[in-house]
Amino acid sequence: MLRRPEVFDDDHLPRQLLHRERETKQLLRALDPGPDGDSRGHAVISGPSGVGKTVLLRYCSRTLERERSIDSAYVRCLGSTSGTVLRETIGDLAGGPDEIAHAQPLEAVVDALHTAIDGTTIVVLDEADDVPDTAIETRTDIRGVSVCLICHEPDRWYSSASPAVRDRLRARTELHLDRYGVSELADILERHAQAGLAPGAVGRDHIERIADDVAGVARDGIQTLRYAANVATEAGRDRILGTDRGRPSEGRACDSRSEPPVAPVPVSVSVRSDPQRRRDLLGGDLRTLRRGRRPSVAGAEWNAAVATDDP
Repeated sequence: MLRRPEVFDDDHLPRQLLHRERETKQLLRALDPGPDGDSRGHAVISGPSGVGKTVLLRYCSRTLERERSIDSAYVRCLGSTSGTVLRETIGDLAGGPDEIAHAQPLEAVVDALHTAIDGTTIVVLDEADDVPDTAIETRTDIRGVSVCLICHEPDRWYSSASPAVRDRLRARTELHLDRYGVSELADILERHAQAGLAPGAVGRDHIERIADDVAGVARDGIQTLRYAANVATEAGRDRILGTDRGRPSEGRACDSRSEPPVAPVPVSVSVRSDPQRRRDLLGGDLRTLRRGRRPSVAGAEWNAAVATDDP
């Protein structure tokens, strides 16, 4: 039944972001360097988990990479120091080395960042609620660099930032993404079903029930649809039934990189109580994928990490 499992991966980018057209245009307009190649601004994206904040920024970055030949870097910042965020930014840039020695002083790392940036660059800092503002200031000081923050509570971050950094970001683009409506998410899931499942594998009625079950959270809906396809396949059916639906939050999530559903594993508690372990699981994921490799992470633990809200 699963014709293209990669369509359900968290790192999959669709050709079009359904029901995010306004936000896409607004963000592209804010980040487009224009013919002169200069940066036009920064952006702060907020909203609950699983509504497509990261996908939106990755989609816009990819579009501008293709149309304007810009570079981009993506860094997960959960639990990171300024130095770690700087090093990972450098490592993800096309002109930077894969790794910067931790023994190097911060001033040398900043110099390496300037060297690695060649032309217009978009730096995406995900899970940036607790990222030090010094890590932001270093990037906003560089001509041609647009900084994009993804966070859950931007007001809390602004309140702890220095006036200089706060003013730079508040003067730019701010977008808040809400959960999708049932019909909107059903459209998205239907597009995934058409691209990743066998024809006729699931009806619109079941898709709408899934969208309703997950309360508009796209990530949960996509993984629930995949889980249902796996359950139906194991049962020897070529069509998903209503009883096949399962949800990642119920401990029955399937790894988005594996075929069969993953049996419940009591790992989510340890991941929730250990932010560093979650960061180890998620950190560098996109960079690894962009370099043509898949992260080697245990399926159940990966799902627990992805499903865990920031502490």
